[in-house]
Amino acid sequence: MRIKHQPTLRTLDPRPSRQPVHRQPERPQVRRESSFEVPLTRPRARTDGTTFLDAAIVRAPRQPVAQALAPAPKAAKKSFFGRLLGGVGHVFGALVGAIKNKVLGPPYPTTAAGRAQDAARIEGKFGPALARLPAAQREVLATLRRLGMDTTDLFRGSHAVISDGGRNFEAWRQLGAVPRKSSHYPDVPGQQYELQLKDVGVLLFGRTAKGDTWCQMEAHSGAGINLGHLFDYVKHKLSGNLNVGPAGTSPHSEKRGQELHLRG
Repeated sequence: MRIKHQPTLRTLDPRPSRQPVHRQPERPQVRRESSFEVPLTRPRARTDGTTFLDAAIVRAPRQPVAQALAPAPKAAKKSFFGRLLGGVGHVFGALVGAIKNKVLGPPYPTTAAGRAQDAARIEGKFGPALARLPAAQREVLATLRRLGMDTTDLFRGSHAVISDGGRNFEAWRQLGAVPRKSSHYPDVPGQQYELQLKDVGVLLFGRTAKGDTWCQMEAHSGAGINLGHLFDYVKHKLSGNLNVGPAGTSPHSEKRGQELHLRG
């Protein structure tokens, strides 16, 4: 018996073909606003050895071309009037400094070499006048030197306090000292005196609240009205409240808390 072969019906597979399809990776779309672009992340390696970016590429912030090429802003120029005032102020400051140095004399020396040079200057200026002083007055200056005051501190008016119980005060006022007042120790009762040293200056002295002797040399007498003493007060203020002596200024003042203490 002969069997007839009937054709078989081929059914269509609704599933898509599983054959691999090679597709090129899509490049991220970038809105180009500048020719300079950088990725935010590192490239990721592909299996075939190539790389592609897995993040969008963005434009790095930068200034517009016109702004980048613009020159840096310059400092505003001063007006002619401003420059003129600045120049006048500079000249005035230099002039005031020169006047202060001329009026106040050389600054107070702080080194051994400076003090030696200053002592030589003072000896050259007052040496002849010191030699003409009475013996009693020369002995007063010699006493202060023996107690520890050198030429610089003595003739620049450094304020000294001698722990002697007032012994030198009593001895000095017997040498023809002139009574006077001063701004030193205003709360301490008692008379103050000055010993006038001809062609040199005066030695002002008094007693502290403890009864000890204090003294300092001044360029001019303060007994009565004396224009020289008033000018010394101007120097005192001009120098920043330094003591003013016959040979210059000194920072050693009881008002500044820098007085010298001598053992009598």
